[in-house]
Amino acid sequence: MLITDQFVKVLRFPVRRYLNCAIGWLEAKPEMDRIIRLNRFHPEVFVVPWQLQGRIGNHEAARDLARPSTDMFRDRPSGWLVLSYNFYHPAIRILAQCLND
Repeated sequence: MLITDQFVKVLRFPVRRYLNCAIGWLEAKPEMDRIIRLNRFHPEVFVVPWQLQGRIGNHEAARDLARPSTDMFRDRPSGWLVLSYNFYHPAIRILAQCLND
């Protein structure tokens, strides 16, 4: 059975926006991998994998990525902020679980 345009529902906001964002992520991933390979130890590039891991909710991996940034870029506040956020975010989740029990 073929689905024709007359039966396909038009995607509206916010679903259309989510779809466009997902397509953007797919297109950006290869570009980001290329940038990371070429400039992996630049402070502005180094923080991007951390942001990606945090956005997808993988906070342990994000913390593992944040720790070296404080070693390599001790004089840059961004590395310390990144690391502190990784300790703060799981603590809030643990506190919320304790309050709900």
